[in-house]
Amino acid sequence: MIKCYLCKSEEATQKNSHIVPKFLGISLVTSDDGKRKGYKLDISSVGQKLKSFQDTPKEDFILCPKCENKFSKIERKSANEVFKLIDNDIKKNQLTKLFSNNGYQFITFKNIDYVNFKKLLYSILWRAQISKLEYFSDLSLPDNLTENFRKILNDEMEFVDIPIIVLTTVNDNYKTKNYIYANSNLNDCFFWMNEFLVFYDFGSDNVMYKYFKDISITENENVKIGVLPLTAWDSIRKKIIDIKIDLLKKKNII
Repeated sequence: MIKCYLCKSEEATQKNSHIVPKFLGISLVTSDDGKRKGYKLDISSVGQKLKSFQDTPKEDFILCPKCENKFSKIERKSANEVFKLIDNDIKKNQLTKLFSNNGYQFITFKNIDYVNFKKLLYSILWRAQISKLEYFSDLSLPDNLTENFRKILNDEMEFVDIPIIVLTTVNDNYKTKNYIYANSNLNDCFFWMNEFLVFYDFGSDNVMYKYFKDISITENENVKIGVLPLTAWDSIRKKIIDIKIDLLKKKNII
């Protein structure tokens, strides 16, 4: 049995570890009638009947039960402090928490556990990086960054803050048209997690950073989540699809 990828001491006996927390992805595979059914799209499935699935990507034997529980606690806290409130505010049209800025809106969350929130986003990226699932094959972080994330998450290293931008859209009925997809380059990366789009570690010359810099989550400030109109969300969504198509062309797959 291999050792746990996080603590590197206990055996990785845990099965069905979610790479993306279930609360962030379950609406992606939930239809209006409450039934769960999603599809994985890739080139190998062209011309074949698509196999459905009922949950977000999971993997066996990457964590020990203790480390799985550590991540569960991080997820639960941020779900209650931030993500569940976003969903409720938008559904109830409680826009008093939304403020116009540079053509988009954002929600500000105060008095939350900032480090825990950042660790949640670090943990998702780290889990995707160590995963062998095809969903995350376009994600390739430098080894030293991957190891630093591991040490921070396992409390072996002091917390290091990197800029992160989190975006969502106002249309609650749009969730089933989203994706789970990650991509990276030398300077930054993005992770599309259903109705949330997360950008990590931007440089000052990055176009997305310049546009959304006012809601960059960094330096232990209040957490801000950008809320885009559907037209802007569609535009970013299309650009990300184009990135994937370009990668497939470079690999001579299409």
